[in-house]
Amino acid sequence: MGTVIDPAAAIQKKVDVSIEDGKSFSEEVFFLELWSMGDVTVEKTIEVKDEKKFGGTFKQIQFKFDKDHNYIYTKKDNNQKEFDKSYKGTASEFSISGLSAGKANSVIRVGKTNNANDLSELYNGPADRIEVRLGHELVETTRPTGSDRGPQPKPLEGTIDPADGIKLLMPVDNDGPAFSLQRDGLDKMEVDCDKKELKNGILKIESRIGSFASTGKKNWTSRTHARINNAKQITGLKKAREKGSIIQAPFFRDMEITAIVKLNGIRDKGETWSLKFGGQHSDVEEMALSNSLNLPYTEKKQGGKGLWARETTHPKYTFDKVKQINDFPGNGDKITGLKGIRYNEGDGVHYEMWFDADPLDSQGKPRNNWIKAWEYDDNSDKAHTFGVKDVTIRVDMADGVDIHYFNVRSIKI
Repeated sequence: MGTVIDPAAAIQKKVDVSIEDGKSFSEEVFFLELWSMGDVTVEKTIEVKDEKKFGGTFKQIQFKFDKDHNYIYTKKDNNQKEFDKSYKGTASEFSISGLSAGKANSVIRVGKTNNANDLSELYNGPADRIEVRLGHELVETTRPTGSDRGPQPKPLEGTIDPADGIKLLMPVDNDGPAFSLQRDGLDKMEVDCDKKELKNGILKIESRIGSFASTGKKNWTSRTHARINNAKQITGLKKAREKGSIIQAPFFRDMEITAIVKLNGIRDKGETWSLKFGGQHSDVEEMALSNSLNLPYTEKKQGGKGLWARETTHPKYTFDKVKQINDFPGNGDKITGLKGIRYNEGDGVHYEMWFDADPLDSQGKPRNNWIKAWEYDDNSDKAHTFGVKDVTIRVDMADGVDIHYFNVRSIKI
């Protein structure tokens, strides 16, 4: 197998690969290969994010790396002896489409050693579009010790979702449902608001004017739902616990929710961000079946009411105090990262709330400097141990919200 790059110069990189159905892989490799098992005469398109697009009747696409550049090599058929060098540059995000022409399979293979014949197959199945995100060079470094280093935060382990660059802190269930605003747009969403516009990858929402159902107080609010399944939901806490979900599959249950958001026009600084998941906002008995993970707009402590809430029947909430791990950012109308985690544990449910006080770099990409705000365990006989219909960013008492990122992934414990 011929290549253009000097094998002695090749380096290993972290590579994240995702398929349009939500499957994703993260590996440390010397090279990545994508094979189209379909009609070789069909045009394939390679998009180099923020640079260019190019196409060809590629049978095989290979990514390799050296210290200064990333490379793409292509072959048009199996009889071609040497690869064509199709790209050399510093881009790190790529989108490849047209691979599954004629409903044929696509094959993803990686080389974990610098040997072109030492390949591992990650995937063999339908995948018309594949997203590739390249990380940094993997090197061993000599680090200062003791006082020379100064205080160093422990780096968070995790997986970068190639759909949007969000770091996932929990083990990902690649067979479970997934949602990303950057990948899915508005197709899998329902937004309860006055106006909305998806512009340059940011969902801009203007709140509708309503009232709090519990108090009747006037409210400027929006509810942005990720909804991967519009199936009719069941009612009843006991029935939901027995069936394991309020809707038929697919549904989210054990999950990690990430949102990078900015408030516009705060009208009540005492309100909270809310990541919510459950059923419909209806006054029907035991139909809401939801939980809320909250973080104050401006306060750095949780206050008296508590930041975890359970709502079985709308609008009857059970609030509880949480175990606070770190002071909250109190960011107000600054861009803020929010991350909620929930998973079943024994007969109950474990919840966590995380934040990133400065979540975007100069290019608008996630920094992923997540800090745990609080955690909570619901071990009561009313715990919501079941899958849900909606995963929601709820905003109250603000004129609007800009949603830069919204990511929901299934996790496995």
